[in-house]
Amino acid sequence: MNSIPLLKQYASILGVTEKTDIRFNVEEIRKEIDSILSMCGVGRYRALNTPSRGWTLNLSHLPEEKTLPEEVGNHIAKFTGMTRGNEPSLVAAGYSTADLNVLPPEVANGYLGEVYRKVVEYHNTRVDIPGTITRFNCVFVAEGGGYQLHKDMHTSVKYHIPVWTNKYSFFAAEHENEIKWVHMPADGALWILDTQVPHLAMNISPNTVPREQKVRAHLIIASTV
Repeated sequence: MNSIPLLKQYASILGVTEKTDIRFNVEEIRKEIDSILSMCGVGRYRALNTPSRGWTLNLSHLPEEKTLPEEVGNHIAKFTGMTRGNEPSLVAAGYSTADLNVLPPEVANGYLGEVYRKVVEYHNTRVDIPGTITRFNCVFVAEGGGYQLHKDMHTSVKYHIPVWTNKYSFFAAEHENEIKWVHMPADGALWILDTQVPHLAMNISPNTVPREQKVRAHLIIASTV
């Protein structure tokens, strides 16, 4: 009989999710994300009001020749429209993560652009990791939200920078007959995740958590294969 995987919290999972030595200024990231959200007329807590308890701000866009009809001439829609969705949503629209490879001026010309370019530079030194850096987004998960155990076969790795979080938010992966749980603090660290390993993310914060801590947000930069 197969044993039931154990649940245990770890600081990291060797070869699956590890903290790099790279650090960023979280306060600067927060300011720029808040500025873009304000420009889009969207609040940081929007995920609290979505059925999925999750929401994504798209920080890299389709090139002009591939822009969806409803996004032509609508700069805001490129941040908040259909292409901000997950890979199945993109495929349904005729695109993929690899197509989201253009940084808008609000990203390219600020600190977020520096962050993206630093991650690209780091990724290009990692000859052991396949793929090309493309998509850049900020993923918000509200209390009670998350992602079921899955693999992202369209990416080799995803780089995460926690921006806002709480102690009840976790990444987990199937590893050595366990589901291993990792909390990533918002301390500026860059994390690297092997997305071809079964993994999930959850925000299980209780109702007693203050509103400003109810939504977990990570910058995510994907390497597509």
